Amino acid sequence: MYPERCWHLMQPSTYDILRSGAGASGHACIDAAIWDAFGKALGLPLFRLWGAYREELPIIVIGGYYGLDRVQIMEQMQRYVQMGFAGCKFKVGGAAPKEDAERVKAAREAAGNDFILLVDANPGLHP
Repeated sequence: MYPERCWHLMQPSTYDILRSGAGASGHACIDAAIWDAFGKALGLPLFRLWGAYREELPIIVIGGYYGLDRVQIMEQMQRYVQMGFAGCKFKVGGAAPKEDAERVKAAREAAGNDFILLVDANPGLHP
């Protein structure tokens, strides 16, 4: 059995207008089920089938949503550090650049330099 081949055979269902709808969702569900069955048949967890060599990976969280003041942003980042997250994808683009810069600065100050801080504007930044 070749799970990758199954994925390629299903790929056309995700083209064009179906790309973000039922075709992609169905494709993902079927792909996950195929890999699950393949792993069970071999008696291996998926991370081993996919070539993993580690038992743990650093995880990031999404945060910094609007509606938090400076103190709340700092508390949120400190909680994330205490919980063991490696970093945060921080929301920006919904305020003036100066305000967003201040929000990111507060997050960095609270989390420290070893914490990964990524900014995510989604479609929020427009010319």
